Amino acid sequence: MLALLLFVFASAIHSAPNDPRQFGPEGIVVSDQTSGQYALSILAPHNIRIVWQNGYGDNPDLGMQVLDATGRKLGGPRGIVIPRLGIQTQPEQLSRNLVFQESADGRNWRVMLATVSAPEIACRVLSEEFGSIAEVSVLETDLRSIVVCWIRSNDIERRLELCIADRDLVHTITICKGTHAFQDVHMVANGSLVTIVWSDFRDTQHPSVYGQVIDLDSMQSLWPENGLNLAPGISWAWNPEIAPTSDPGYVALAYDEWDGGFTTLCYQIVDYQMNFRFWPPITLSGPSAAIGQHAMAQFGAESFVVWEDDVDLHQAFVNFSGARVSGNQRIGARIDDLVACASDLYAWAVWNDDRLGRIDERIFCQRFDRQHQSQWQESGLRVSTASGPQRAPSVATVSEDPSALVIAWEDYRYHPMVPCVAAQLLK
Repeated sequence: MLALLLFVFASAIHSAPNDPRQFGPEGIVVSDQTSGQYALSILAPHNIRIVWQNGYGDNPDLGMQVLDATGRKLGGPRGIVIPRLGIQTQPEQLSRNLVFQESADGRNWRVMLATVSAPEIACRVLSEEFGSIAEVSVLETDLRSIVVCWIRSNDIERRLELCIADRDLVHTITICKGTHAFQDVHMVANGSLVTIVWSDFRDTQHPSVYGQVIDLDSMQSLWPENGLNLAPGISWAWNPEIAPTSDPGYVALAYDEWDGGFTTLCYQIVDYQMNFRFWPPITLSGPSAAIGQHAMAQFGAESFVVWEDDVDLHQAFVNFSGARVSGNQRIGARIDDLVACASDLYAWAVWNDDRLGRIDERIFCQRFDRQHQSQWQESGLRVSTASGPQRAPSVATVSEDPSALVIAWEDYRYHPMVPCVAAQLLK
């Protein structure tokens, strides 16, 4: 009798009508491949499309799976094979295309574009081979142009480049070049204008956040050559995030200001004529030695900003005039892999933390409504109850359902050293 009661209780939990986890408490594993799956990218225009890197070593390639809203694997048990000419890594997705890095020898790399909407997946080259390539990011403009940004480096110099691919044409622009370091590249599009921001170490004593705007119609830059300093007068600024605003003539920017001991999270809005809306920038946090990762997304007329400070997760909703509503979630554990996204209805923060053990991270999510109220328990909703560490979440909103969020991650439920890719749909 006790065994029967336990079974009924477990079944009731699994099918609880108020459980937002649509793929069950554990989520689903998206492919039967067992070579280790890393560096994943997720998109949900209609069905859910997940791309990942198979293996992490001398000869990785790419795999892809398509899921419907019930979790059914439309790409078969193992998924879909991406044609390969060499080593393939770091996939990034667009609505009908896939961008990734490829190398024949593991030393010289190029950026590839694959069209995945047709039964036959066709690939073409976006960049020539040039030493190493890092921080590839992609977006698709309202004009249906594909924009890809990357950092190329060899023994002589480093270049931050922007590539625009439209039908059969490929045009590449050098955004910044030199022997100094730059990193943390992010970009957004507004019509024909693309804004790129990055951390720049041309002044090694006073690194700063720089940016550039490219007009896709003229293929010209609107700001000074090698970029505009977006944090002038600040001793040390870096780690930028960028998002659109409710006014199409402006972009929102969040970055870290460091004084040598403490970090403050700053917020700024800048227009395309190089005017700052706030000066000094708005400080979202007080100075702290524990501020780490942060993330930002546009949420209607507001910027949704989340950051972690020791064992707390903080959030702020900032409108165009600078007014903000702030709060925090007490997590009580070390937070990592923090990401943010938003739809017309909700904003989400997703992260992993080590509340179950230092090497046993789990992924959690918190949802906020338009009244800035959190929807789930303060410490977040556990995305999957499966055993084993869960790391590197990737998220996507669902174009046809603003109440839904898809999360995919590296999942170690089968082996402590070899991850698979798992996914969850939250509603």
